Amino acid sequence: MMIIKQTGMNFMERICRYIGSWAQLLAMLVILTVWCGCGKDDAAESVGSCGNREVLLGIDKGVRTIRVAASDSWSAFVSPDSKWIWIDGPDSGQGEGRITVGYKANGVFPRMAALVISSGSLRDTIFLKQYGKTPVLEFVTAETEVAGIEGRKELAITTNLPLSLAGKVKFSMTENGKPADWITDCKIENDLKTLSCHIGESCSEAPRQATLAISFTDDWGAVYDSECLISQAGIGGSSRTRKITFADLRGMLAGAEGSLLIEEDIALEGVVVSDCGSANVAANPNLTAIKIDYGENARTAYLQSEDGACGICLKTKSEEVNTLRRYDRLELWLKGLTLRKESDPERYTLTGVGYSHLMEVTGGSASDAVRKERAIADLTDADLYTYVTLKACEIPVREGGLTPINEGYASVYGAGRIDCYPRLIRDEKGGSMFLMTNVGCGFRRDGVDLPAGSGTISGVIVHEKFCRFEKDGNIGRYQIRPLERDDIALSGNSGDGFSQLIAEWSVPRITNNVVSPVFGVGTISHTSGKAVYASSDYSLPGPITGKVELDNKGSVPEGGFSNANWWDRANDCGEGWVIGFSTRGITAGRLSLQFATVNLAVGAPRYWVAEWSDHGSKSGVWNAVREYTVPDIAQWSNTLLTQLPGHKNVNIDLPSEMLGKDAVYVRLRAARNSAGTASSYDGSTIVNGAANTLSYLAVRYDNVRTNP
Repeated sequence: MMIIKQTGMNFMERICRYIGSWAQLLAMLVILTVWCGCGKDDAAESVGSCGNREVLLGIDKGVRTIRVAASDSWSAFVSPDSKWIWIDGPDSGQGEGRITVGYKANGVFPRMAALVISSGSLRDTIFLKQYGKTPVLEFVTAETEVAGIEGRKELAITTNLPLSLAGKVKFSMTENGKPADWITDCKIENDLKTLSCHIGESCSEAPRQATLAISFTDDWGAVYDSECLISQAGIGGSSRTRKITFADLRGMLAGAEGSLLIEEDIALEGVVVSDCGSANVAANPNLTAIKIDYGENARTAYLQSEDGACGICLKTKSEEVNTLRRYDRLELWLKGLTLRKESDPERYTLTGVGYSHLMEVTGGSASDAVRKERAIADLTDADLYTYVTLKACEIPVREGGLTPINEGYASVYGAGRIDCYPRLIRDEKGGSMFLMTNVGCGFRRDGVDLPAGSGTISGVIVHEKFCRFEKDGNIGRYQIRPLERDDIALSGNSGDGFSQLIAEWSVPRITNNVVSPVFGVGTISHTSGKAVYASSDYSLPGPITGKVELDNKGSVPEGGFSNANWWDRANDCGEGWVIGFSTRGITAGRLSLQFATVNLAVGAPRYWVAEWSDHGSKSGVWNAVREYTVPDIAQWSNTLLTQLPGHKNVNIDLPSEMLGKDAVYVRLRAARNSAGTASSYDGSTIVNGAANTLSYLAVRYDNVRTNP
C-alpha cells in the first residue's frame, strides 16, 4: 500500500519565474477579483472573492471560462511550460471580462498549469489542476535481506511511470532516523522494473537494518512513496575462526551416512564452480505430480577444493542468499550449518547457508578452478560436485534439442509436470552417462541441431534420480550438468567423431511395414507382421515459444514409427522390433545400439529385452544382451511421476560376436506380459492396441573398418 503525502508544490516554484516572489504573489491575490465562469457543464464559482485559487478540470478535453473584474485594462497568459492548456480567445480586456481556456484530455498523471492575470503592476494567479491516472510506485516486497559482504542488490518495483519520468524518482536511506551511508548509488533499471543499489560491507558480527524509500511527486504536489526494510546480516566468524580443509570436513562424519549440526567456530575455503545465474545447476523436484519447486536450482551451489580433488553441495536458506558466481573464491563460515553425508555414491551437502555464512566472496576467473579431464569410466565419487571436462564425447541420439519433450507439460506452457531431461552421452572408451538439462535453460532448444561429431562436455558432476526413465530413479552413478551452451563443445561434423554409423533411422521411411534407414543399409521390421506406421515425436530443435501455432509444443507429426501389437497370445510370448544390418569388414572395436523409445499408450509393454542372432527368425534361438524398461507417455488428466512426455534414450553395448558377419539382427522384444495402468507402474498385462514407438535408432562402431 502506498502512502500519499501532501507536500509543497514544485510546480508552483516554476511559476515564480513568471510572476515574481511568493511575497509579491500573496499580496496580489487580493488586488484583482477573479471568478471562475461556467463552462458547458460547470457551475459558476467565485475564485478571487472566496480565496480559492484552484480550478479543478476533468480528465476529458474541454473548455473553462474565467470571469475577470478589474478597474483598468488587463491581460492574461498560461504558464509557458504547459502545452496541454491554452487561452482559447482574447487574452486581454478592459474592466470586467472573460477568459476562455481550452485543455486536452489527460492520459497521464494529474497535472497543473498557472493562469496569470495582470493589470498594470498587479497580478493574480489561478492554478488549473486536471485530474489524471493515479501514479503507482511500490516495492514488490516490503522487506529483504542482504549479505554482510559488499555488492549490489536488486529490488523489484512496480510502477506505471514512463521512462521519461525515471529521473524524478527520489531515494532516501535511513537507519535509526539518520542517513544510512552503507546503502548508496541507487538506480532505476530494467525499464523501471528494478531498483539496484550498492551495499557496503558489514564490519560487525551484529546485523543492521535500514529503510530505503522511493518517492515520486506529481504536479499537484502529491507524494507517492514506498519503503523497503533492508536487513544486512553480520559477518560470521572472526579472527579466532579456525580454517579447515575439505578432508577435515568430510572426516567429521565417520559412518557411511549421517548428518551433523556444526557447532564449532570453523570455516572452509574453496572455489565456486556453479553460477547463480545459471538455470542448470540442480534439478527442480516435483512436489506433486503436477507441481514443481522451481526454487531448488536457485538455492543450490557447488564449492570445490582449491586443488579440485573434491567438492561439496551448498543449499542456501533462500534463493536471494545465493549470489555466488562461477569461479568466486568463497570463505564459508560453517558454524550453524548441517553437514549431511550420503552413500552410494559418497557425497556431502551443507544446508542452512545464510548471509552470515558468506564470510568473504572474491570474484575469480576460469584460471582459479583446476581443470580436471576425465573419461566417463574414470569418474569417482571424489569428482561429485566438482567441475569436470569429459574427453572425446558424443551425443549419439542426435535429433531434437537437449530436452526433446512435449513442452505442454512444462513451465513454458504454464504446466508443472516435468522440468528436466537426461540426454544420453558416450565417449570413445565406451563409457555412457546422462547430460542433465532443465527446461528453464534457454539453450535447451535453441533451434540448433545437436552436433553430430565428438568433442568435450564440461560441467558439474552430480548424482540425481529420474523416475521417468526408471521407477526407482536410478539412471546411473553420475550425471553431468553443463552451466551454459559453450560447455558442450562438440563438433558439428559427423566426420570428426570417434564413432562410425552402420545405419541410422531418424524418420519413418516405411514400405510394406519395413522401415529403411536415412543413412547406411539396414531394415527395421516387426515380428507380428502387422502394421508399422508413422507417429509423432518431440524432436523439434526449437525455439519453444509457448504458442502452439508456432512450435506445436515441440512436436513433429511424423517423427517416429510405431506398432501396437506386443503380445503373441497364441504362443504366449512377446513381439518385438527386429533391426537387421551387416558388420561385414568390421572385425574389431565396440559395436553399440542407441535409440529413443516410449509407449504411446498405457498398456504397452513395460519390460523389454535386447537380443541378437544371425538368422532374424522369430522362432529361432536368440541371445540375450540386456533388459531395459520403457515408460508410458505422460497422461495429462492423471500424470504419474513414472510417465514421460517424450522418448527415453537407451544405450546398449552389443557383443563382439556380432562383428564380421554378412547379416546380423538385434531384436527389441517385450520380455514379459506386464504393463502399466492409469494408477500403477506395472499392474496389468499387455493390451494389444497400445503402441510402442521408436523415434530414433542407430547402430555404430567405434573404430574404422578394416576392409571396405
